[in-house]
Amino acid sequence: MRIAFGIGAFCASASIAGAAFIVDAGDQVAFENAVMQPLEIRISNDNPADRVGGATIILGIRDPGGGPAPEITGFDVTTGTIFDGVAVTVTDVDDLVGGGVDGFPNDENASVALSVTGADIEVGVDELLATFFIDTTGFSAGQVFDLEVNSLFGPTEIVSAGAIPTVFPTTLNDGIVTLIAVPEPALVSLIGLGGLPLLRRRR
Repeated sequence: MRIAFGIGAFCASASIAGAAFIVDAGDQVAFENAVMQPLEIRISNDNPADRVGGATIILGIRDPGGGPAPEITGFDVTTGTIFDGVAVTVTDVDDLVGGGVDGFPNDENASVALSVTGADIEVGVDELLATFFIDTTGFSAGQVFDLEVNSLFGPTEIVSAGAIPTVFPTTLNDGIVTLIAVPEPALVSLIGLGGLPLLRRRR
């Protein structure tokens, strides 16, 4: 099951020499048998001159053994992300339940397109690109799923600001999400204070 959305105008396929963006799905954890489990997609760049105007973000979640995978049920592309404060216009490609993208069917099924206008953003090191939310209902602790930012639908792309957006060369690092048991009551207060990010295992 994969989800895709675009940020910024749909852009030409040209690329900009010398840019070096990294998009990282990371090695993450989520609670078993629970809704609204967050997955963070991170972005890095070491050249302040590379002004970002938008992105097309692809995320797939897949059982490496070919079985069912958790469903992606939502996303947040503004809260705490590089696009925080930028006006967002949402354009649906498909609903978050059912269907596929451009003729490619999904097992669990989700796909969405977003458009952000007026972005002109400097990206630093290890910043938040987007947060996705998954529903792990029916899945158990210990299960591991692949996270793909370069999937059947194509690669995640970061595009430049300006009148004619072009694609920056970008390294795409897929990752995994491992399901863990809901913690004992003694740990609930820690998680309530923001302790869950401490459990995440990132590259």
